[in-house]
Amino acid sequence: MTRPAEPRRRRPAAACGLVAVVTLAASTFSASRGVAELPGISVGFAGVTKTAAWTPVWVRLPGDAPAGRVRVWADDPEGQPVASPWKAFELVAGRHEAVCHVRCGRPAGLLRVEIEAGQGRATSYEVEASPIESTATVVLAIGELPSLTRAAALLESDDGRRPRIVTVSQEDLPAADPLDFDAADVVVLCGSTGRPSPNLAAALDGWVRRGGFLVYMTGGLTGGLTGGETAAAAPFAAWLPGELQRFVPLRRTASVETFARASRPLGRSGGAFDVPSLVIDPESFAGVVLLSAGPDATDLPLATRTPHGFGQIAWAGLDLDGEPFRSWPGTDTLLLELLDREPGRGGRSGEVRRERLDLDGQLKRAVDRFEGVAAVPFGLVALLGGGCVASLYPLSWWLTTRGGLSGRGAWLVLPGLILIFTGLAAGIARAWKGDRWQASRAGLVDIDLFSGDARGLSVAGLWSPANAEIELTAATGLASTRPIISWMAATGRNFGGPDAMLPHPSLAAGPYRYGQSLAALEAIPLAAATSCLWEARWFGRSDGPLPLAGRLDRSADGTLRGSIESRLDVPLDDCILVQAGWLYDLGRLAPGERFDPAARGPRSLAAAITRRSSAGDRDRAVRYDEHSRDPWRILEVAGFHEAAGGESFTALAAGRLARFDLSRLLEGRLAVLVGRGPAAVRWTPSSSTGEKLPSAGGGSLWRIVLPLGRELGAEPR
Repeated sequence: MTRPAEPRRRRPAAACGLVAVVTLAASTFSASRGVAELPGISVGFAGVTKTAAWTPVWVRLPGDAPAGRVRVWADDPEGQPVASPWKAFELVAGRHEAVCHVRCGRPAGLLRVEIEAGQGRATSYEVEASPIESTATVVLAIGELPSLTRAAALLESDDGRRPRIVTVSQEDLPAADPLDFDAADVVVLCGSTGRPSPNLAAALDGWVRRGGFLVYMTGGLTGGLTGGETAAAAPFAAWLPGELQRFVPLRRTASVETFARASRPLGRSGGAFDVPSLVIDPESFAGVVLLSAGPDATDLPLATRTPHGFGQIAWAGLDLDGEPFRSWPGTDTLLLELLDREPGRGGRSGEVRRERLDLDGQLKRAVDRFEGVAAVPFGLVALLGGGCVASLYPLSWWLTTRGGLSGRGAWLVLPGLILIFTGLAAGIARAWKGDRWQASRAGLVDIDLFSGDARGLSVAGLWSPANAEIELTAATGLASTRPIISWMAATGRNFGGPDAMLPHPSLAAGPYRYGQSLAALEAIPLAAATSCLWEARWFGRSDGPLPLAGRLDRSADGTLRGSIESRLDVPLDDCILVQAGWLYDLGRLAPGERFDPAARGPRSLAAAITRRSSAGDRDRAVRYDEHSRDPWRILEVAGFHEAAGGESFTALAAGRLARFDLSRLLEGRLAVLVGRGPAAVRWTPSSSTGEKLPSAGGGSLWRIVLPLGRELGAEPR
């Protein structure tokens, strides 16, 4: 017993020595890098993040600290870590700063920040983030607006859900990229905030053009404007619905009280207050006037809603964050009108919605289909499993005892049975799952002739017949844009969703990373007989010649007149022309072909999208198929979801496809041409073994927004 006791006395001493060496090395390493404590790391806005949405992570180091580059790791819905592209630090105001963008696919939201100071030395920090659910509505308020919280309470449903109000100051928003606002559904820019910084204004402008909704208030003298300035001198003239002339006193507020549906009059202890006087050009104005001080819509407009790219801007010339509106109860309902929100609905519809798929998840299931790939019937699996279990005892016992096998032959029974059933399982898998790589795709392409913007969405699926590691890139034909690709998962708590309590089990668990940009993914692990789905979103300017020429106007009865000509190099199939609540069937629009809407009478847009038909004096409604696997139908409904009746028709929320809903653009002097055309995103998967993988096939749903009363051959505004 004395010989083993000697090593036991030496092990604690050796362990203490090892710990001391490691501690000394770590302290020396940290001191050499100048990072002895957790650096300044901020996630999201005021610490608020959202699952399935792009989240900015700002990393700041002292100016005297050695700074190289940084990247952030976040989990996808399967629990696999995904690394953002490396970002180099920049010296700003005496300190090093960098921002990375990640998508949180798990409700835990644990992020790992990896800082590399050069020479291969890196330090990792774990940051706890508690993202809210992907189905929640986030309203980001830049500035103090107490009535916004009270307005959110009016939107509360019976299950206790209400919009999440996040209030930040302009100093807390070092935003420089439209992707920073991806988690926000609405951004409210208060008048007391003053003029936003150029970086913040550019980021907000890009976010709105991609499909965001901005509420912009410039009331009184607190909106950053002076009475003598013109719209040309203001840095945000494009956000105003008209040309600013001067500030005038508002003496009568009856129209404001009626618009807000207030139960009490607007108190004005200090007399009249000033509002901006705008001159709106009816020929170029594409929005709607929500509130004006006079009987005419253009008589001193006080609130408007105008399209801005593919998004919308609700402008208010009232100082809602100042007196007398700050203490007026009618401000709460006035904000609801600006936000275009209805009070919360009864029942537990919100709770049910979180547990089921939305239109985004339905599109995912539609793309996740491959030729010759199907689930193995349960009866066949049970038969194979039962046969395997039965053969291990009765069959093997009979062969070894009464079947004449003895000695060495008995030892071959078990391996032989294992080989037989393994071969049967492999044959069944090959018959039902296939043995070749397959790809699928669906997407949207939007072109705005009014602003010159272009955007798109592409969803690609890849079926893997074997274990592999691939790289994935995406590209468009526009030189001014680069797609942003990421994993695709249906929002909510459903199985495989980012809000599910347990992650979707992955058979090929392992970390993967982005390349030099968000347009390329590397080292993606795939398991045999599994599929993976990815999405790509892009935005840019429509370069080259305009896709349409001609002119369309609205007649006195609300129908369209004029003609349009296709300048595209490819034909568009199953084309329709949509304006206000009407739809015109075009059929196939070939290159160089002209269409005159007067040649074919319009029909109801809602009836066409919902497939409603007439039988005598009755309307026959067709229920939306929640289990449809037709991507064209899903994109058609999602593209005009609100015009079709919203959830009252589909019984499904729009999810992340809500930003591709063009229903609101039809309110003003805009029309939309919809047709099926080629895909705009080119997916390129490649295997690490050099195996050639198929590129995703399929087309896209093209939608071209065109202004009325304007020659389409002219340049965008």
